[in-house]
Amino acid sequence: LISKETGIDTGNADAFIRLGAAYEKSGNSQKAIESYEKALNIFPENVKVLNSLGNLYYSEGKINEAVETYKRGIKIIKDNPNILTNLGDISLYKLKDPDAALNYLNKALEYDPDKKETLNNLGNVYMLTGNKAEAEIFFKRVIKLDENNAQALGNLAVIYEDNGNKNEAVKMLMKILEKDPDDKRAK
Repeated sequence: LISKETGIDTGNADAFIRLGAAYEKSGNSQKAIESYEKALNIFPENVKVLNSLGNLYYSEGKINEAVETYKRGIKIIKDNPNILTNLGDISLYKLKDPDAALNYLNKALEYDPDKKETLNNLGNVYMLTGNKAEAEIFFKRVIKLDENNAQALGNLAVIYEDNGNKNEAVKMLMKILEKDPDDKRAK
């Protein structure tokens, strides 16, 4: 059946996925969510769509929906580092559960050991739980992969400053400012 409103074949999940992506790109989150949900009604095992939908729920502050959507994806493909990283992120920053965050992020790292977002988030978990030595290891791993990663450089600057190593802290901040002279955190 072709929808009169959109001209889309209502049995075609790919059409709803493309429509959802277009709405998402244009900033219309609600229409994107509706389109992705329609795609999932047709093809409920599409992990990429589940991840995108979870991200939209997260950005809209619908935390429970985001978690449930991500978990649906993990039931289908347990080794998806993107969804595991997203679950780690939401566990840390929204659910305030560092143990769950560590669990998800370490699993994500098993499947993609060079994922910068995962490494940064692991560093953040350790920073927030007071284990700065462990945090430093993860931020340095990020910088090995991306020497200009402002988040990791900034977090290392904090660690160095807290440890009394002002010269190293300044070096990290200068690297950030070389890349982005307007970076507010580094100023």
